[in-house]
Amino acid sequence: VQNRGPLALDAPSARAPWAPTSDPADATWQPLFAGADARRIFTYARPDGARVDLFVAYYVHQRQGAEVIHSANTMTGAKPWERIGSGTIVATLDGAPVTLATLRARRADRQRLVWYWYWVDGRFTSSPYVAKLWEVKAKLLGGERRAAVVAIAADYQDTPGEAARILRDFLDHVGAIGPVLARTD
Repeated sequence: VQNRGPLALDAPSARAPWAPTSDPADATWQPLFAGADARRIFTYARPDGARVDLFVAYYVHQRQGAEVIHSANTMTGAKPWERIGSGTIVATLDGAPVTLATLRARRADRQRLVWYWYWVDGRFTSSPYVAKLWEVKAKLLGGERRAAVVAIAADYQDTPGEAARILRDFLDHVGAIGPVLARTD
């Protein structure tokens, strides 16, 4: 792999009422993905105060210790966040239904809902097993070798349903994510 310098990850576009903002919804939420060639959190806000953080960890070439699927990777990052629940949900990404992984996390004064998925061999999945299979297929048979993990997150007060409505609305207004990942280099 040639040394290209820092990667520039572009923020996916969003339609009104969502707009990018430079103020993160929560600067303490820092997912850990070892060996990523680039990682970035983009924040979007609506005029009513709703906010979503969009996290991307991008791998130009996966290698030992620098893999999108690795036991050391975590969506909650280091303290102060603690994982309190998980599951799946079906949402629309780039015009198609995709099963996303969900994670609920908390810290002393906040609760957060995270929806996340992997981009491997140019396709989306929330299954680490399917992602690994696609990675091996791309390596052996030729295919897209770049990979990423993408997550969106919103805080909630009483129930995760509050954040789920915000995340679903955000996905309804965000531009295509796959093409943004495909043109990163």
